Amino acid sequence: MAVFFCFTNKRDESENEPQDYDLFQYDKAISEYEKALEIHKKWGTKPFWVLNYVYLGAAYHKTGQYEKEKKLYEKAIQDFPNELLQILRNQGILALAERDTAAFRKIGKQAMSLLRNRSIPEASRITAFASVSDEGNDPDNAELYYRQALALEPGNKVRLNNLAFSCKG
Repeated sequence: MAVFFCFTNKRDESENEPQDYDLFQYDKAISEYEKALEIHKKWGTKPFWVLNYVYLGAAYHKTGQYEKEKKLYEKAIQDFPNELLQILRNQGILALAERDTAAFRKIGKQAMSLLRNRSIPEASRITAFASVSDEGNDPDNAELYYRQALALEPGNKVRLNNLAFSCKG
């Protein structure tokens, strides 16, 4: 996610090396997202889009702040009930990180229903679960889901690439 790219310029003048960048500085990203949400709270408004919550939640996740992440998604659902799929995806990743299989199943059923209602093809729905499993550090299930999606669309090179990438081991 591009928003996590917080750059710092470090240049070794003695070596005349080009600038190099430290990427994925989640603590800095968290600070900025929290400031933005505080401004909205002060003004009595909600953020322009759900990604303010999704990206902050992902940064909380990367820094192990699961309780903050969980509370943030509850607020996101209140403010953006029509953007539930994006929030559910991150909640699924969180449930896997916390090894809460009951929560993951519940979130999965809700997401699957929303995807069906939007007429998303079955292989794409299964791939979405694979992606969440992959990011939630559940490589065995990710591979299983990628294989199921590929079985539904055996000639699809994207599905094959997804499976191959998940098996990079």
